[in-house]
Amino acid sequence: MAFYYLPSISIQNSITRNYYEIQLRDLNDLTNESGIPVSFSQNFFWDRAFDIRWNVLPNLTLNLTSATNARIEEPYVQVNKKLNKDDYEIWKDSVKKSIADLGTPLLYDQSFTASYTIPFQYIPIMDWVTGQASYKATYNWEKGSYVDEETMIGNAIKNQRVLDIQGTFNFTSLYNKNEYLKKINQKSNVNRNTAAAPRKSARKTSKALVLPVTLNPDSGVIVQHNMLTKKVLIKARLASDSTKRYKVSYKAMDFARIRITNRDSVDLILSITPAPPQQETFAYKLAEYSVRTLMMFRRINIQYSLTDGMYLPGFMPGVGDWFGQGSTATGRAPGWGFAFGDVRRSYINKAAEKNWLVYNADNITPAMMNTSKTLTGTALLEPLPGLKINLNANYLDSRDTEIQYMYAGMPEVRSGNFSMTTIGMKGFLVGSGDVRKGYKSDVFQQMLDNREVIASRICRTVMQAHDIRMPDFWREQILRIRIIIRV
Repeated sequence: MAFYYLPSISIQNSITRNYYEIQLRDLNDLTNESGIPVSFSQNFFWDRAFDIRWNVLPNLTLNLTSATNARIEEPYVQVNKKLNKDDYEIWKDSVKKSIADLGTPLLYDQSFTASYTIPFQYIPIMDWVTGQASYKATYNWEKGSYVDEETMIGNAIKNQRVLDIQGTFNFTSLYNKNEYLKKINQKSNVNRNTAAAPRKSARKTSKALVLPVTLNPDSGVIVQHNMLTKKVLIKARLASDSTKRYKVSYKAMDFARIRITNRDSVDLILSITPAPPQQETFAYKLAEYSVRTLMMFRRINIQYSLTDGMYLPGFMPGVGDWFGQGSTATGRAPGWGFAFGDVRRSYINKAAEKNWLVYNADNITPAMMNTSKTLTGTALLEPLPGLKINLNANYLDSRDTEIQYMYAGMPEVRSGNFSMTTIGMKGFLVGSGDVRKGYKSDVFQQMLDNREVIASRICRTVMQAHDIRMPDFWREQILRIRIIIRV
């Protein structure tokens, strides 16, 4: 197993400065005695980023990227060494100090990814399965807007983590581990590829050997056919009447002779042909098609994704020079856990206890938390060669929470979305109603009945969670709540 000791590191730096200056003049005052001031605009940005990629193992990869967009602070003065040397010196000292402090951060983005490929290929009994797992954590910090010296809006931070697991089951490779099943798969593939092409030559049909035979009432009769096979097919008819068949019993003596065991005194006309190969018999073909149908599952893909995220406005601390961690009296802010995907409701309480949040009448944007669970499955079925059926299944459960942390008790507003696929074969075959039933649909009526069941379950869950004991009247009213169910 290979192991890589050192990661690969790349660093990028980009410094951009724009300065524009214009002097307006009065056409009636060419000496500019009126003293029209110089107009200028300026901006000075420093963008820096680095990327660390480490292939710890051939199937394990770690990647960390970080990017900072900073502004070099400069005073709003004319930057012209020849015309205004004093202001130029002030500007130069300010810029030097800002560069030494690595500028004022405006944006910070960080992403950490860990991906792992499960080495099923090294396990002979499991090499028909492939699996991957990945974890991705993002962290973003954005500087808040400046209003005035007395008004503080605060910065905004957000993070997200995504856990993704994928698996592929190649049942064709599993079947091919058995020689008999592999032969059936290869045969079906050949037949499918050559079905549309005309056959160059049909299989040769062996010519029947026709000869007269007289049975002996005392012993069996030996017949020589010279067909070099012990498996032959014999048809017998009476010599006196060729329309009448005669059932004969026989036993192969060797590859060229058979013994007819019937004891009789009749004259027969025998028709002897070689028996077809076992692979061309009806029973053998039926068994092959049955086994091929049982191998209808060809491939199954399953993907599960868990996503959690948090958005927190009004965050007071800034970011440091590296890794987006500011230094405060109570520790690093927002913390290493937040930067690498720690999403939990208690973090907001922790930030409030450490005085990291801004509380004022202008800050009314709530904190946001969201979680989403997604399960996706696809299956490829091929019950017969050339007949393919794709099945898709989806499950989504998404929950959102708004947290008004600036108010007492931190009230919450919750919402969400849920959807899933279902098998509706029973409903597909039911009519939509006719005039005799008043165009009443049984499937639709079943959905209406199910709403009452779901409403009662939700009511019971809420009452148990909050230990609520309601009168029967209100309980009946809650049961009548209509719930929209997406089928």
